[in-house]
Amino acid sequence: MRSFFLLKLAIGALLTSVVAACGADKLVDAKPKTQWMSVMGGLPEAAELVIKDAQDWKSLWVRLSQEELPAVDFSKQMLVAVFMGVKHTGGFSVAITDVVRRRDKLEVRYRSTSVPKGGYVIQAFTSPYHIKLVLRTESPVVFKRVK
Repeated sequence: MRSFFLLKLAIGALLTSVVAACGADKLVDAKPKTQWMSVMGGLPEAAELVIKDAQDWKSLWVRLSQEELPAVDFSKQMLVAVFMGVKHTGGFSVAITDVVRRRDKLEVRYRSTSVPKGGYVIQAFTSPYHIKLVLRTESPVVFKRVK
């Protein structure tokens, strides 16, 4: 019985080393990320932004993250972003709900939530944001807060 256990242990160790050697422990996303969202780490001020070039994207990203800058093909794409600014507690969030192309403009609709009356929230500074990758347009971009 003990030798059977040792054999199973040895086979398990061997399989683990084979999987690690093949690089199977790394998850690979099949398609690129198209949005970034968090309740922490946003800009200190509230803002609605349209990012149409790599320099502006890099300037924004280094303020938000220490991760590698996500690639964006600015000849075909652009970014729209909504930032709530610093809030003194949890319970706040923002989400881009729709991006609607109209004849003469691009409308970015977003919903923001605040602390529910009488609700319990974390007592920490938060700064919610949502960034979304969309098809590039030269039409004006209008942001609309929806309920």
